[in-house]
Amino acid sequence: LAVFYACGVTMRFCTNTTAMGVWGALVAIALSMVLKLTGVCGQFYIGKCLGRSTRVQQLVGVDRHFIRSLECLLMPDGLKIPKITLFLGTPDWTVNTLCGILNLNLGQCLLG
Repeated sequence: LAVFYACGVTMRFCTNTTAMGVWGALVAIALSMVLKLTGVCGQFYIGKCLGRSTRVQQLVGVDRHFIRSLECLLMPDGLKIPKITLFLGTPDWTVNTLCGILNLNLGQCLLG
């Protein structure tokens, strides 16, 4: 959140006119989106690398009902309400790393 705020403040003060302020806001939004999606990819691939270890899979409990139910919520293609709720209502690190450990589709994780 601090990165997005800093980006918006910096872009706003770098532009003096109102028209340039609009362009600055659009650049800040685009830059924030790229940073967010880059972070999601990084966390996903950390989970993917960790998921190769059976010890990590045991620690996470990928065979337990709770994790399997989360996998069922995250697996369907497209934008579903439970999937969106999971991505928006929980910390990024946990969900994105879990998606990597469960070997889910990265494109669907980025879409969510």
